[in-house]
Amino acid sequence: MRILIVEDEAIIAADLRELLEDLGYDVGSIAASVEGAERELERQSYDLMLVDIVLSGERDGIDLAQLARRRFDLPIVFITSHADPSTVRRARAVKPEGYLVKPFSREEVFAAVEIALSHAAKNEGAEPSETNSESTTSQESGGLPAFRLRRVKSYVHQNFGDDLSLDAMADVAGMSKYHFCRLFRQSAGVTPYQYLLGVRVDRAKRLLQETESSIGDIAEQVGFNSQSQFNRAFRKLAGTTPAAFRRDN
Repeated sequence: MRILIVEDEAIIAADLRELLEDLGYDVGSIAASVEGAERELERQSYDLMLVDIVLSGERDGIDLAQLARRRFDLPIVFITSHADPSTVRRARAVKPEGYLVKPFSREEVFAAVEIALSHAAKNEGAEPSETNSESTTSQESGGLPAFRLRRVKSYVHQNFGDDLSLDAMADVAGMSKYHFCRLFRQSAGVTPYQYLLGVRVDRAKRLLQETESSIGDIAEQVGFNSQSQFNRAFRKLAGTTPAAFRRDN
């Protein structure tokens, strides 16, 4: 579980990081500005953002929270000490998962993070795009939380043509590869590698139907190292060869 801290007071940021890591959380990074946080969010995946409402610069923590909601569907905990009424109204409009009021204690930090993650998980399960079966499988059976499962699947669908490794997928989920592999299989019913193969073969089917590309080119486009490897995987999952599938469809 990876957390991003956005706080421009270095002493407070360092104190918060120490508290979080002492509680067992992974603090991926600390950003001191909206721009720095944006770069960090583009660089790697996070499960939660703790952001000070008042940041130096033209944009404040509320602007950043709105962006994080819109682009990354990220749970938010606001850090605050005092703010004028108009700022408070803007913060409420973001509907954060929680608040941390300076100065904060270890117990308050733990409570804010756990409540935020619990609230976010419930919202994930209630979203229209989240099927009941996936939500139940991923959370009630002890598998990946639904939002992590969806994050990994999205990553695979966006990068299936690359040389994806188990380490890379586990990093997106924010856990060790051995823990990730076990929980992913419980949630998805297949191993991460089997899921990746399925995505590649599904994409290959579309290319075989919709393009005139050679089978060798398609194998390369969808991420296989060789045409023979592609043929074996395709036959195993589709029950026929790529050439026969193209001929019959």
